[in-house]
Amino acid sequence: MQEASLTGESEAELKDPAVLAAPAVLGDRTDMVYRGTAVAQGVGRAVVTGTGPATEMGAIADMLERTRAEETPLQKEIAAVSRSLGLLVVAVAVVVMVAVVLVHGVSGPGDLVTVLLLGVSLAVAAVPEGLPAILSLVLALGVRAMARRNAVLKDLHSVEALGAASVICSDKTGTLTRNEMTLTRVVTASGTAALSGTGYGPEGSARVVAGARDPVLAEARAVLVGGARANNAQLDGSGGQWTAQGDPTEAAFLAALPKLPGAADAAAGFGRLAEVPFTSERRMMSVVDEETGTGEHRLFTKGAPDELLARCSGVLVGNAVEPLDAARRAAAAGAAEALSAEAFRVLAVAARCLPGTGEEPAAGTGVLDVPAGDGLEHDLVWLGAVGIIDPPREEAGAAVARARAAGVRTVMITGDHLATAGRIAADLGIAPPGGPVLTGAQLDAPTDEELVAAARGTAVFARVAPAHKLRIVAALQADGHVVAMTGDGVNDAPALKAADIGVAMGITGTEVTKQAGRMVLGDDDYATIVAAEAPRGPDPRPGDVAAGRPGRAGHGGGRAADPGRAAAGRSRGGPRVARAGPHRGLHHAGAGAAVQRPELPLRDQQRVPPAVHEPVAVGGAAARCRAAGAGGAPAAAAGGLRHASPRAGPLGAGRRRGLPGAVGGGAREAPPAGAGPAVSEAQHGARRGPARAGETVPRSGSGAVPGPGTGARVPAQFSASRSPRDSSVSEARAMPAPL
Repeated sequence: MQEASLTGESEAELKDPAVLAAPAVLGDRTDMVYRGTAVAQGVGRAVVTGTGPATEMGAIADMLERTRAEETPLQKEIAAVSRSLGLLVVAVAVVVMVAVVLVHGVSGPGDLVTVLLLGVSLAVAAVPEGLPAILSLVLALGVRAMARRNAVLKDLHSVEALGAASVICSDKTGTLTRNEMTLTRVVTASGTAALSGTGYGPEGSARVVAGARDPVLAEARAVLVGGARANNAQLDGSGGQWTAQGDPTEAAFLAALPKLPGAADAAAGFGRLAEVPFTSERRMMSVVDEETGTGEHRLFTKGAPDELLARCSGVLVGNAVEPLDAARRAAAAGAAEALSAEAFRVLAVAARCLPGTGEEPAAGTGVLDVPAGDGLEHDLVWLGAVGIIDPPREEAGAAVARARAAGVRTVMITGDHLATAGRIAADLGIAPPGGPVLTGAQLDAPTDEELVAAARGTAVFARVAPAHKLRIVAALQADGHVVAMTGDGVNDAPALKAADIGVAMGITGTEVTKQAGRMVLGDDDYATIVAAEAPRGPDPRPGDVAAGRPGRAGHGGGRAADPGRAAAGRSRGGPRVARAGPHRGLHHAGAGAAVQRPELPLRDQQRVPPAVHEPVAVGGAAARCRAAGAGGAPAAAAGGLRHASPRAGPLGAGRRRGLPGAVGGGAREAPPAGAGPAVSEAQHGARRGPARAGETVPRSGSGAVPGPGTGARVPAQFSASRSPRDSSVSEARAMPAPL
């Protein structure tokens, strides 16, 4: 299931009907499917347990409805000035009238009227009538400056809130990253290759980073061809925007083909005969293909490295197949573990030539059952393993660095796994490698005061639910920060509304998120947010911001927080307590009260092992069965294209506090850091037919890239079932899938 709309995680989640032994956070509930999520692959049957408000999507809608949008700092200051000015004007007018009466006296009604007119005239004259017009004009100039950067602000006051922000809380998937799984590493018997380029587009190239060039490229090509054949995803480049249909991890194989010369042509030289589907028990899938021209049948298998290694007896070395001895088996397992330690999604690829002994199915057999698959998936040839990750946006790293230079702290809040969040945060400079990461489960235990203290020293929050995001934003606000929150998914909407300024992505963002935010980035350029931030003193020490430590006066952002105000849940002109429900809002003590806020114990703060940062790219070629023998690997093909890498967008210049392109401001000092018998079914969307002989995969421009999938294996009665996106099908417990 693709659950990015709820969890923010790019990878599709495998569902299993087994009941969980203990309560789990939203992203780890493997026995449930949710309304608003999509089927990435497979067929299943489920029992509906909740509809409407009882679903997770309904809970988010309820949080969004009950969350009150925060006033901007400028609105609070204007309200405070207006109250003070009004009282002052009235007091002065009264004093003047009393003084006139005492000095000159009142001899009759006419004199009394004169004194009253004098007081009223004084009060009217003292009111700055031109201030609202001037203020609106200045704010409009700021809005226009942001509009030139494709940022749409819904109201004038939001531009000042953006410029005054001292903390930027950002979702990871789709905001700091592209939300497009990208294959960046291939590890084979002879070495390692890396692929440049990001996303589902064909731009990028391959290069060898370890080992001899020719053998590594030959083996890497075989890996990509095998992964692209054992695949049911599709790529569509129509409209100039490449999108994926199906499992994003499988789509990464298709996107990698044009980056390695000859790989796309080799993958197009097969036609599918049958498929052995993926199951949670086997943790692999296989396809039986026929090679164009020779008529030879090949088995391509993709899945978990440990499962494939157990079924392999040979290994591809260059263009030849050699026995998989104990040393080579250990090396392959170690390479896969090394990729996993770097927070990659790791898949292995193997192949086998079917010798024509009756094992291979006849053409058009379609989907094979698992016992038949087990009969084919033996004596495989290990081709290699790949590392897949959702890469950071090109502009995000520079934007984070500029925010740090401006004294603005960046905090990552994501529903993704702890290791992945730590790796991306280290790549972007948000947190140091191995820095503390708090998970959603750990956020349930601390009191509100403890969370305020813990948030000061934490820059990464992983595996969090929408309610956790709300609580984190409220904790930062209670600590005296002006908070900007960015996001693109439905799960980000409540936090966007509660923040001082919510920023939604215009291209990848959902309509709900755009409605909840006060600002929409038309081009999804994260650097636009930082362009509005004002420099607030000298650059901070890198460790101060990256590690989330308290800043120094003159070296951080924001205004120093008063302990009493923070404890009382207040900052800049008003309460910072979220107004709706138990999940938001920090319970506060009396104003000015001293409150102890102990840090979370170190045992409750998980640390991510330092990531190994190496350049990434890929290449390869495959051996013919006839040359390699009965256990050979796929054939090699020549040709291919190299594509230019995408250019990162420009970064704009920041302004002084408050009004981008308009008004300056003073420096700010950094604060211390159901029930029912209804049954629904779900299936993968309509699939295109397999890649036939002679078909080629487009390498540039637009147009659909057909995946090698077969027709959908759907029970006959499924055609009458509702789509998994139908509003009447909400949440359900997964049941065993019919085969």
